[in-house]
Amino acid sequence: MDEHLLFGRLYYHLDQKYRYTQEDGSKVYLFAFKVGKDRHAVNFPLLAAVLAEHKLSFNRFMFPMAISCVALSVSIWAVLK
Repeated sequence: MDEHLLFGRLYYHLDQKYRYTQEDGSKVYLFAFKVGKDRHAVNFPLLAAVLAEHKLSFNRFMFPMAISCVALSVSIWAVLK
């Protein structure tokens, strides 16, 4: 993957979407240019939570879809028989 594409996706899209402000006013970023001495830091706990949320929503979509496909197959089989 092109590093510019990855950087753009992290910084301009995902960070803008998932950053939040805590009650004390401090901001929590998904991606930051500089944290202490580190450059281009990724907040891995937040990233893991975002990915887990996406995986859960995918599973919530696919499980009913699979059951519907099985029900449709059984219905078609019953009509043809």
